[in-house]
Amino acid sequence: MDRKSTIIAIVLIVFGSAGLFFSGYYTKSLFTTEKNINQPSEKPLEIIDNNSDESTLFLPGKHYFDDTIVLISKNEPHYTLVATANRSETNDAKYIQGTRISFFDGNEWKRITRNDTNPDSGIKNNNLINNWTINFDNSRVLKQKIEGQLNINKTIVEFSTQVMENEIGIRSLPGYTKFMSEGDGTIIINGEPFDSYVLYTRIYSSNSSELFKYDGSIGLLTDWIAFWDNTGNFYHIDSTEVKNPIPNYQTHSIGVVKDPIGNILKTFTVDVKKDENKPPLNYEVNLGYPINNVLRFDKYNDINKAPNNSYSWHMGNIKSGDGIGLVEYILK
Repeated sequence: MDRKSTIIAIVLIVFGSAGLFFSGYYTKSLFTTEKNINQPSEKPLEIIDNNSDESTLFLPGKHYFDDTIVLISKNEPHYTLVATANRSETNDAKYIQGTRISFFDGNEWKRITRNDTNPDSGIKNNNLINNWTINFDNSRVLKQKIEGQLNINKTIVEFSTQVMENEIGIRSLPGYTKFMSEGDGTIIINGEPFDSYVLYTRIYSSNSSELFKYDGSIGLLTDWIAFWDNTGNFYHIDSTEVKNPIPNYQTHSIGVVKDPIGNILKTFTVDVKKDENKPPLNYEVNLGYPINNVLRFDKYNDINKAPNNSYSWHMGNIKSGDGIGLVEYILK
C-alpha cells in the first residue's frame, strides 16, 4: 500500500470509529431516557415551591413531558384522583418536575402541589409520589400499564391500570404529541381497593414553546369533560373558545366517543350549553356528525385548582343517571 492509500485508510478508520461512537451514544441516550421514566433518582430533590400552581416557562427548543392519570371509582361515593407529573427542561439541561394532585375522598376535594429540580426527565419520587411506574409492553407498540402510590395529607392512595393502548390521538405535531388512553383500573385508599374508570394522558414535546400557558389576555373559555355513561361508552370533550388567539393557541373543539368494544368516533363539531353560574352546574353537550348525540349532566361538587392565579380553573364530579365523570371549567 502506497503512502496516499495509507493516509486515506487511517482517515476512514478514525471517522468510522467516531461515527460508531456518536451513533451508539445517541442510541444509548434514547433507551436511557425511556428507562428513566421508571426509575427514581438517587439524588436529593430541591423544593422550589410547595404551594404554587405556576408553571415553569416553556422554553424554545426544550423538552417537555406530562403524565396525568384520572381515576373515578365506579361505585359511590366515587372517589376521584387526578394526578399529574410534568417535566420541563431548563436552560441548564435540568428538569423542573411539577407534581399536582387533586383527590376527592368521598366528602371533599384536597389539592396539593410541589415543584422539584431533577437531573433528567424521569418521574421522580418526592414527598407526594412514593412510586409512579410505567410498564411498557415488550412489543413497544402503544400498550402499557401504569401503577403508583401517592401521599395525600397522610392518606396513602395507590393506583393501577389494566392495559392502556394510547388509542385516542389528540395532537400529532412535530413539537407537540398528545395521546390518551381509556380503560379500567383500581384505586386503593389506605389499603382498600375500588374498581375504577381510568383516563391516562401523555404529552411529549421537543419544543416546549409550542405549548400554551394560561397567562396574558387571550379571552379563554374552556369546557373539558370526561364521562362514562351507563351503557359502557366513554366520552372525551374539549371545547375551547379563544377570543384573542395567538399562533400556538386557537379556538378548537373535539368530541370523542369510545364504545364498549373499543370503536372510536370523533367529531370536531361540539356545542356546549350551560347555566350562568361561574363555574356552571348544569350542562348540555351536543356532539355533531358522526357521533350525533346529546349529553346532559349536573355537577355536584367543586374544587378551585388555581385559587391564587389570575384565571378561574374549577373542576368537579358530574353525573347523569348512572353515568359519572369529571368536568373542568377554565375562564381567563
